[in-house]
Amino acid sequence: MKCEKTIDARKFSHQALEEMRVSAVARVEAGESPERVAEGLGINRRTIYRWLSTHPYGGVEAIKAKPIPGAPAKVCAKQMAQLSRIIREKNPLQLKREYALWTGPMIRELIWRKFNVHLSEVSVGRLMKRIGFSKERSLYRA
Repeated sequence: MKCEKTIDARKFSHQALEEMRVSAVARVEAGESPERVAEGLGINRRTIYRWLSTHPYGGVEAIKAKPIPGAPAKVCAKQMAQLSRIIREKNPLQLKREYALWTGPMIRELIWRKFNVHLSEVSVGRLMKRIGFSKERSLYRA
């Protein structure tokens, strides 16, 4: 027996996965075998059976995509745009800082002073990446 490689469904969007689940259950209810549907979609047949087992209890709602829980953002989009504008247009020296390059701790302090939000340095780095800035290392003087 030849083992077929199944797709990695984690690469699909929630919307695409939801559509796949709904259409797969509809095809099985229309008379197609679960194995054939799984083979056609390139997924494991146990996945189809799991969808079929939850469907009778909750209907289509049971197989729809659920929202991904997560902590709410501490810095909203409007604040991120304002922060981005400050970093692009201002030099740290204009804000009476010691260095001419923005550093993580400086940006962290700026976020605290401007928006009254405490962030870790790691979170500041992620935030900077999200708004399009890359991490730069300043040159050390001898």
